[in-house]
Amino acid sequence: GCAAFVALLRQLVSALNDGRMISVTGAWDTVQHASCGNLADELRKSACLRLRKLASGEVLPSGEKLPLADESLRTVFDREREQLRAQWDERAVGVELIKREYWRELEASVAREESGVRMQNARAGDRELKPLLDAWQAWLDSDGAAPWDASGAPICQQLASLMDSAPGPPLSRAARRAIEAAGQRLAETRAVLASSAGRPSPGDSDGGGAGAGATGGDEGASRAELEEAREAKRRALQAEQAVRAELETQSAQLLEMQAALEAAATEAEALLAREREAKALHREAAEREASMRAELDRARVASAVAESERSVQESINSDRLRRENTEEAAER
Repeated sequence: GCAAFVALLRQLVSALNDGRMISVTGAWDTVQHASCGNLADELRKSACLRLRKLASGEVLPSGEKLPLADESLRTVFDREREQLRAQWDERAVGVELIKREYWRELEASVAREESGVRMQNARAGDRELKPLLDAWQAWLDSDGAAPWDASGAPICQQLASLMDSAPGPPLSRAARRAIEAAGQRLAETRAVLASSAGRPSPGDSDGGGAGAGATGGDEGASRAELEEAREAKRRALQAEQAVRAELETQSAQLLEMQAALEAAATEAEALLAREREAKALHREAAEREASMRAELDRARVASAVAESERSVQESINSDRLRRENTEEAAER
């Protein structure tokens, strides 16, 4: 409305001051692209700044802080986009086709930032869950010294509370790790119980000495089985450490990929900026061409007028010379 009209008047006044040919169509086209491009840059910077603050661990004015559940994070993204869209619809100037083009560029930039926030959200979830998973593993390895009500139950309650707000991928990894650790411990306990249940008691032997000897042998076998179970547990822990090392390697590779993605996003933004600059140069060239065409048309009209005046003057001169010759001949 008024803003578009004011921008158009400014463009026309600028053309007059620069001595260029006034073209309402070219001026309006320049106003549309310049207004939409500047507004898209402004909104892109503000939206990316808010999302980067969220990714760095800061608390948003609305109270959200990473890690967030997938649904909560999606709600944050939807709210940010609604605010962007409202500002865009209120302030964008131009026809719908041009506004749609710049809005799509703005959406693509925001989508790249949202991908980075999702990755940081997953890392934050892993960091929050790791201490509790380590505590859970330590409790399972305590060989029954720590009671369930005093140690195990509080850890489970904390895990359940944190899992309610954890993002999906870290939640699935944490649940798998906790279940695997509990399953390994349960399997070891069952193996020990089964070996103990299969040993004969001392009262079932035929003699005291023989019974004492059998008991000593059974205790030795039980210790050997327990040592074997502990060795199996150590091997399982070593395998888990190897998996964790592989996971850390993959995380490092993921960070490298993220850095490459951010570099590509920066390059894409630079390309978009160059494309907008090229469009602006193209519009200026089109305006200059239109101005030159108008000047050429004026020159052609002036040339035609001058040629017509010259022809008329030559005709007048020819008639006057003819009359003078005729008068001279009559006087003789």
